Order: sequence, then structure tokens, then C-alpha cells
Amino acid sequence: MTKTLQTLLVALGIISFTAAGSASTLTLTMEHHASIAQDHGGRRVLRTLFSEEPLVAQVRLDVYAVPQLPYTSSHLTELQALPRQTWDRELNWEVVNSAGLAQRVRPRLLNSAVHDRGPDASNEADRTAVPCTTYEATFDIGHLPPGDYKVQSHPGHSP
Repeated sequence: MTKTLQTLLVALGIISFTAAGSASTLTLTMEHHASIAQDHGGRRVLRTLFSEEPLVAQVRLDVYAVPQLPYTSSHLTELQALPRQTWDRELNWEVVNSAGLAQRVRPRLLNSAVHDRGPDASNEADRTAVPCTTYEATFDIGHLPPGDYKVQSHPGHSP
């Protein structure tokens, strides 16, 4: 199968759950191809998908608080209340094109896992300085028309 030359550009980033300096973090990454574009005498890296490829997102939410920093527990109770079996349904998605128009998406869950980490974890790779619950999932967001997009996700109710 020949891939179409049109590309789907996706704004990527690491998104932190940033309410008042919260230590819990949400990381959102997208599968993509990197390419270099020349414009106005400069170079920039483009993160692209071919138009036949679905947009796939990996989400990782680490829920923890640092005792020495009391403000890090500002959303801890809410995040700890996420249901372990269905936490991925609590994510809200926002996909906006370069014109500022929201795109309707219905991410399809591909896989999901939850595991606890902390100072007493039996597996050495799961040992952390403070107790932490890690939620991880992969979603197929589907196909979007060619263009530039900003993709965000966050747990809880829509703003």
C-alpha cells in the first residue's frame, strides 16, 4: 500500500497536571514520524503522521504527593479516587485544529494498566521515594483530516 504524501501534523507535548504546583503528573505522547522543515531560513522539527495512519496516544498518570511540599497534595484526594478498573473512562480529550475549531473524537481504548509503586515495592524497578499509583493506557484516537492539531487530555470533569 502506498502512503499518501499529505501529512497530519500533531502538536505534541508533555502535559503536567499543573493545578497549584501539584506533584502528580500526566504525560501524553503520540506515535509519530519526525521530519525537518525549512521555512523562512530556519529549520524546525515536524511531528507528522501519514493521512492513512490513526492517531495513537499513550497516557501515563502518576499520582503522588511529596510530604515535604504540602501543596503537592492539592488534587491528591480527587486523583486517588479514580476507579482502578475504569480510570481511563475518566479522561477528557480535547483536539483542536490550527483554526481553533474543536474536533469531535471518540478515543478507543487499546490497553490499560494500573500499578502501585513506592518505597516498599517488592519489584526494585517499582521502588520510589514516595507512594505512587501509575495509570497507563493507549488509545486509538482515529483518523483526522490533514492539518495541524493540539491534543490534550486530563482526568475529571470537563472544564
